[in-house]
Amino acid sequence: MYILTATQMRRADQFTMENEPINSIDLMERAASKCFDWFCVNFDKHQFIHLFCGPGNNGGDGLALARMLYGAGYQIKATLLQLDSNLSADCRCNLERLKNIDNHVVDVVINNHQFPEIKPDAIIVDAIFGTGLTRNIDGVIGRFVERINGSGNEIISIDLPSGINSDNTSLNPENNIIKAYKTLTFQFLKPGLLVGENSTYFGQVHVLNIGLLLPPGFEKEVNSYLVDQSLIEQIYVPKWEFSHKGNFGHGLLITGEKGKMGAAILCAGGFLRSGGGLLSLLVPEEGISIVQSAVPEAMVIVKGDHSADEYIASMDQFNVVGIGPGIGKGDSATMHVKTLIESFKKPIILDADALNILSSHPEWLSSLPPNSILTPHPGEFKRLVGGWKTDFEKLEKQRDFAQKHQVFLILKGKNSSIASPNGKMYFNPTGNSGMAKGGSGDVLTGLLTGILASGYSQLNTCLLGTYIHGLAGDLAAAKLTKEAMKAGDLIDFLPDAWKKITS
Repeated sequence: MYILTATQMRRADQFTMENEPINSIDLMERAASKCFDWFCVNFDKHQFIHLFCGPGNNGGDGLALARMLYGAGYQIKATLLQLDSNLSADCRCNLERLKNIDNHVVDVVINNHQFPEIKPDAIIVDAIFGTGLTRNIDGVIGRFVERINGSGNEIISIDLPSGINSDNTSLNPENNIIKAYKTLTFQFLKPGLLVGENSTYFGQVHVLNIGLLLPPGFEKEVNSYLVDQSLIEQIYVPKWEFSHKGNFGHGLLITGEKGKMGAAILCAGGFLRSGGGLLSLLVPEEGISIVQSAVPEAMVIVKGDHSADEYIASMDQFNVVGIGPGIGKGDSATMHVKTLIESFKKPIILDADALNILSSHPEWLSSLPPNSILTPHPGEFKRLVGGWKTDFEKLEKQRDFAQKHQVFLILKGKNSSIASPNGKMYFNPTGNSGMAKGGSGDVLTGLLTGILASGYSQLNTCLLGTYIHGLAGDLAAAKLTKEAMKAGDLIDFLPDAWKKITS
């Protein structure tokens, strides 16, 4: 699914009107009818609905929705916030249509402080501002936003919660932003509906298909995508029935140190549920009995048996190396990261301590094998690139880092973002807060290492790995609760996650 900016949405609207063809007022009617269908499914006709509408096309959507709800027997009230005489043409048209049906169901508030009464059990519809807003809300409408938020009523926003900037940060000293319980957005997600800094405002997001058409070649202009199951099903490659373990690659995981062998076990568990063919683990001597008991499917190489140069020279047998979880930041771990970066010519997957070591030696970044995969959480990423003030700035730093160093960078968290070397960004919708526990990232490192070893491209490894990892977390949370699930449960639920995309 494309994630479109406000400018791109306007282009899609215009192209649809010119090539379907359809008038703007009829396209607005279609959008409102999709909202109406959603309300009919989710609320019965005894529910009172109070719609707050702005002077632009978002307000026109709200007024059209009010007319449809009223015609279907819902109890409604519409309040139009009109600061002056300027209404968009389509908003004015829908205002007249609603007045012609029943003039008593609509109030027009013109540049004053009179706030209408809201019934305690009313559903509030926010149709004040949509994707066209590029400034902070203040003045009279700012005070209306404060009153709406303070009402305690359930709020449904149309397209975007009023006050959210579609494409840039919405943070401002006043924070005059509608706090929606649910958001009904049209056709495509917008960047502002994916960042954590807006998460207290947009609630649960529903994407309503309003039949927009896109110009030829438009996909070349899109830089952001939401990963969905249909894409994952296209990426997935079934295993050939006459294949053998050599067909699915040999991966090496450099992980674990004394007191942190759990990281090695979790990494190995992720790999062994990935479809990879062969797994070797490089662990300290004191970890041999631990990992061979916990993951007998893995072969074990003992750290310190060879010098670094001899060890790296023998690594041509591996298709991919994953390094980092639990290795610490001591001299031995630093040596492994440095030598691996400088000598291994195939892609590397770096996580956890490997990233922290790399952040202490930024001069090594230029030696990373092209198309390597880095998987930081926000703290590790901050050590790599420095701080940021907003989530949008963070995403730009992520995109710039991936392009500058020609790597794939997975920034873990809600809607984990994947930046590719060509500047494209992908957002993963699976996963939940129950995964915010130590070891979850270790499972991902092993899973990615195995998927890449088995023959997928770097991009498809990132997309498939994050999606399956998050899906396993969702299945674990559904069965065990977010509170009770642990990182090891992700490994147990990986088979069910694979079934979801392969059946």
